[in-house]
Amino acid sequence: MTTACSKLVALLLVNIASAERSPLITGERPKPLWCFYDHESPERPWPYTPKDVPFTYCTALIYCCLGLSEDGRNITSLRPEIDFGKRKPHG
Repeated sequence: MTTACSKLVALLLVNIASAERSPLITGERPKPLWCFYDHESPERPWPYTPKDVPFTYCTALIYCCLGLSEDGRNITSLRPEIDFGKRKPHG
């Protein structure tokens, strides 16, 4: 898994575990709230980047779209120029 993807997954797990409505804290099972982030989101007229995802409300994150490295051993971004900050959206 790439470094940026690893950081995103780690951040998601920390936020889910620390959310006030976490079943670890409340003992209740929250209703699932799936957050979907499309790799083309930064290209829209109203840019939406990973920092805009409301992690405290998400019970799961779906990221579209990941790919595999050429050797098929690692997960990689299909848009590394945006996901890894090599190019700004709309740039």
